[in-house]
Amino acid sequence: ALEKLEVLSLDSLTQLGNLRDAKLGQQQNLTYFSMRTARCSGGPLWSFWELPQLKYVNLEGASLAEALYHLPPQLEFLDLSDTQILMAPNTDIPSKLRVLRANFIQLKSLENILAPKMPGSLVELVASDSGLQGMIPSNINQPNLETLILSPNRLSGKIPSDLLLRAPRLRVLDLSKNLLTGPIPEHPPGIRDP
Repeated sequence: ALEKLEVLSLDSLTQLGNLRDAKLGQQQNLTYFSMRTARCSGGPLWSFWELPQLKYVNLEGASLAEALYHLPPQLEFLDLSDTQILMAPNTDIPSKLRVLRANFIQLKSLENILAPKMPGSLVELVASDSGLQGMIPSNINQPNLETLILSPNRLSGKIPSDLLLRAPRLRVLDLSKNLLTGPIPEHPPGIRDP
């Protein structure tokens, strides 16, 4: 019965209980999981992240506190905004991830998100007020990126001069309320203004 679930939404439930008891790791057909603003005790089991079909996870505002070291390779959408979840600096970002929303969580670095070893499929990255520090990586490897919102944080240094070349589809860029210096990159040759 429950093993056949493909979609599970627990949004806004106020007394969800302990997720470790929910046996989410047994939901082998689950593709969509959401528990926005839900109140629960305990966090998802690591086996939850091992679900072979899981593509969409929305935990925005859920009362979860744990560290993420691993994300499923097939994951396409992840919203961790306004949770107590920590994303480890060396967490591998799935190559199929298209949307990552991480507002109000502690990311520390953009290196593994914007400059993965393999070109990513990220279309949207929203990391407002996420404790980001340091420089924007100069070796950005996200050719499909359309939206990049990194405001406000404590990013410093120069905006990479080839940012628009490395992210040629970029249409929304918000770097306001950071400590960045230098010129705003121009469109590289061959890319027209929208």
